[in-house]
Amino acid sequence: MQEFEEKQLSFELPGYTLLPGEPTGISRHPRWIKRSAPVALLLWGLTWLWLGPPPWSFWLTLLHAVLFAAAILAPLVMYALVRYRGPFRQPGEFLPILYRPDRVRLAAEGTLWFSNTPTRPGSTFPMMLEPRGIHWARFQAIDGGPEFLFVNAHLGHAPWHYEGSARLLLELLARERPAPDAPAFLVGDFNALPQAGVMRRLLAVYRDAREDAVEKVGPDATFQWMLAPGMTPLRLDHVLYAGSVRAVRARVLTPRSPEGRPASDHDPVVVDFE
Repeated sequence: MQEFEEKQLSFELPGYTLLPGEPTGISRHPRWIKRSAPVALLLWGLTWLWLGPPPWSFWLTLLHAVLFAAAILAPLVMYALVRYRGPFRQPGEFLPILYRPDRVRLAAEGTLWFSNTPTRPGSTFPMMLEPRGIHWARFQAIDGGPEFLFVNAHLGHAPWHYEGSARLLLELLARERPAPDAPAFLVGDFNALPQAGVMRRLLAVYRDAREDAVEKVGPDATFQWMLAPGMTPLRLDHVLYAGSVRAVRARVLTPRSPEGRPASDHDPVVVDFE
């Protein structure tokens, strides 16, 4: 599961153990914007008074653009984000993994961050809006089945992070997979369409369960914008796999309230393997 808040960690699902992982931490951008916007607005106004109306030289025009972005655009973007996704709250997002303790035994787990220092909590790639995490776990089947790797990842939006994100996920697979042919599962909100660069890199090693499944149920799209009018649903949530397993059935569930409202802007994905 993804985008869990700390208060939700007390929720219980009978028969399952919740493995929370470490929180991602929150973005430092809101704090920087709150501090810098008033200063940028003052400097922008003084620049207008000092220089007068355009035309200006290239460098002075660039200065105006930078001050305008810091004073006006950045606060508007943060306001829109908070209105859509809610406030940035400590300690950030959890990516829990729920498992059946009567079926599997936890062998190892860990949390990484999408950054050039992936073991440092709260770190990010340059120009990433907020910290994004990877929560992984290895499980051993109690009935003697194979040990397998399960990875829950929430990727960033920007295409310039695709290469680094894919590299971290593939390095994790190579390092933590119990054996070369052991089952491995990579799931989550990739914020990327199936044809995106990060997907092409990952699909060089993994397979797409939705594409391979013998039976497909429900829509292809998983992100439906809370059914906002005029918005095209997108397939951003993926279940990838590798190793000695086969995707049998893939479903996208569409739970709705009596009024027709989704529980989330992302619909749940379910895949059965054998």
